[in-house]
Amino acid sequence: MLTREFTVKRIQALRPRLEEIVAAQLDGMEQAGQSADLIRQFTFPIASFAIWELLGIPCEERAEFQRLSEVMLDASLPMERRMKNYHETLTYISTLIPGHRENPGDGILGRLIREHADNISDQELIGVGCFLLVGGHEATAHALGLGTLLLLQHPEQLADVREGEEDVLRTAVEEILRYQALIHTATPRWATRDLTLSGQVIKAGDMIVTSLASANHDQGFLQDADTFNVKRPVSRHLAFGYGIHQCLGQQLARAVLKIVFPALLQRFPSLRLAAPEGDIRYRTQGFVGGVESLPVAW
Repeated sequence: MLTREFTVKRIQALRPRLEEIVAAQLDGMEQAGQSADLIRQFTFPIASFAIWELLGIPCEERAEFQRLSEVMLDASLPMERRMKNYHETLTYISTLIPGHRENPGDGILGRLIREHADNISDQELIGVGCFLLVGGHEATAHALGLGTLLLLQHPEQLADVREGEEDVLRTAVEEILRYQALIHTATPRWATRDLTLSGQVIKAGDMIVTSLASANHDQGFLQDADTFNVKRPVSRHLAFGYGIHQCLGQQLARAVLKIVFPALLQRFPSLRLAAPEGDIRYRTQGFVGGVESLPVAW
């Protein structure tokens, strides 16, 4: 039911609205001064607005969604507090479903109701809303943050991306996704039979955890895999998983990254880190990697 909502065609139709959202957020940063925490003031709001547009969440409801998602995704908070917030989020989404049932909009929730009204329950709609809110919000925000940090660390390549040429943007986005290891491990799996893989004996019932970061930097698979190169020809990587379990929202993530990087770098051509690189704190908890904050100035 959801796959067709994330096709390239559907995401392209959303592109003009995404460009408006990015421009508005850049306007706000510019008006606020000459420095910012890029994570809090730019990447998280951009990711939030993109998901809200996709879901069809009314503007008047978005402040509450922002509050709920910030708590739910804060890995520094006690698990009890986060779980309480998670259930608050489910409850809050449930209050929106009757309105969508009565008047389906153009967002995913509205389209699911129009096309599958008799085959999708309120509980499933609530689950879809929460799944997309969490899955799309955090990963996209940190991909933007880590991607910007990578470009600031490689100024000659930043200049290439600033130009916004389609071919360079396409390869740059894939290289950023490959290189930065946003999600380090795949979902655990269990062996159904005894086997030997690359000399390692695996017994039936053993749990197997795949390192996506290691796979994306495998020198046997990709030449100079530990080198960051935005002009590297696009190669296969595991940033979005593989096979039938590939990330549902990968086309949305690609679209957002291709819009944001040239827009940010063109608006602030003198963008630079406002703190020593050694002071930047990386996230060590939570499912998605990233940086806690990214102080920048222009």
